[in-house]
Amino acid sequence: MNKNGENTPVTAWVLMTVYRGDDAAALDDALKSILINQTRTPDGAMIVIDGPVGPELNGVLDTYKDKSPCPFTVMPLSENGGLSLALNVGLQAIPEDVTYVIRHDADDISRPYRLAEQIEFMEQRPEVGMASGQVSIFEGTPENPVGSRYLPAGIDLRDYSRWRTPINHSCTIIRASALTQEREDYPDTRLPFEDWWLSLRFSKRGWPIEAIDSVQMDFRGGPAMIERRRGFAYVKKEITFFEQIIDEGLMSRFDAMKNLAVRTPARLIPASLGRFVYKRALHRKSGNDEAAA
Repeated sequence: MNKNGENTPVTAWVLMTVYRGDDAAALDDALKSILINQTRTPDGAMIVIDGPVGPELNGVLDTYKDKSPCPFTVMPLSENGGLSLALNVGLQAIPEDVTYVIRHDADDISRPYRLAEQIEFMEQRPEVGMASGQVSIFEGTPENPVGSRYLPAGIDLRDYSRWRTPINHSCTIIRASALTQEREDYPDTRLPFEDWWLSLRFSKRGWPIEAIDSVQMDFRGGPAMIERRRGFAYVKKEITFFEQIIDEGLMSRFDAMKNLAVRTPARLIPASLGRFVYKRALHRKSGNDEAAA
């Protein structure tokens, strides 16, 4: 319903970024899953190319300009500016009257009912600013699941966000009216914590965040993902992240220090032990795992 009290169509646009490190076959699977195979077709797709990419990735995108069932917009950026910048550019380019923004990554696979379920969920909860489905984590193919990342369903996750990311970022639906007028909701940083940062900003503005109790995405995991989240360099990034969200008033210093006390040892243990702990965490039905970072 618009500001004049008139009923308006519910519209949902997909927001995805692509960069040179993405795999062309995985990108094709991702686009097919969210544009072609959905029981509820999206109303548009905004694809931001974050800096120059090779001919294989460009070739995949070119094919979807023809076969996408909805408007398919590709926005190339001249330089790689990082995920947050690319997402903000995409948000600003999505039509102002869109109801929902559907986040997707270039290497994950949405299940066919994802879009229909997420829109129905948000329509029934107009107070919710964003919601996320549950994800199954796989290596190689979705037929080889190695775990999951479960978020508590049926509750407001704003308090949960003090300790870990309350969304599965690439499986998130965002209410467009909850975005700021400038649509610069992601942080101006290249730190790898944009999903948590976005959630804390929504929480501060008073928008509840919820999880949907349904597995709606197959998330590509594996050793490379684990390695990206360990080591001294990653610890330094986490410290910078907590310092900046404290400065922005998104978290108390006490909560930030508690977070670091728990996270830092896990980042610095030997790689073999880290992989063992991580895989055990993936098989626990809780949000307290490494994928939450």
